[in-house]
Amino acid sequence: MKHKIIIADDHKLVRRGLSRIINDEIDLDVIAEASTGEEVVELASKLNPEIIIMDFNMPGINGIDATEKILLNNNKIKILLLTMHESEALVMDALSSGINGFLYKDADMEELLTAIRSILNGKDYFNEEIKQKILNFHRTRKKDSMHHELDKKRIPITKREIEIVSLIGKGLSSAEIAEHLFISIYTVIKHRKNVLKKLGFKNFAEVVLYLKENNLI
Repeated sequence: MKHKIIIADDHKLVRRGLSRIINDEIDLDVIAEASTGEEVVELASKLNPEIIIMDFNMPGINGIDATEKILLNNNKIKILLLTMHESEALVMDALSSGINGFLYKDADMEELLTAIRSILNGKDYFNEEIKQKILNFHRTRKKDSMHHELDKKRIPITKREIEIVSLIGKGLSSAEIAEHLFISIYTVIKHRKNVLKKLGFKNFAEVVLYLKENNLI
């Protein structure tokens, strides 16, 4: 039985090239292609694929926002994000959205297939370059957070929000946190947005470091 895959990219040549590579594999089957974020969200709901290969830059909603919408409807679907951007902040935002893998578009065919099969086997895929960016991001934000003006005694987040941040710090996706805490993924996403708004940080790498430094997680 073949694994069902959807490809989402706004460039037709990219979609067709990826489809050709993947469909040459005996165990993989591209069941649909999408050119926008809205389209892939709709296709995911209708076709229930096992994995979506998602471009970050697409018309309408981007790949990260599309990921959150898809997981809100079905947290069993796996997401492999593709991008040409090398921003460390983008990597961290993508991780917070619940993706299962991250690849640059200049990756070779062998690495793409390795990433797909790793994710299908239940293991997230991040190559050494991505892991180094994550490490660099944490190092930079740790230094910056030392100068943050928030008062430790007046951190305005709830016990549940601290619990969710702690699980994010352990590498759990929004879908996994929802399952762990027996709450909906919508509730997790709502808490995440509230935490960022309350603390004034841009992403959860900063939040996790800040709460660790204040001995809250």
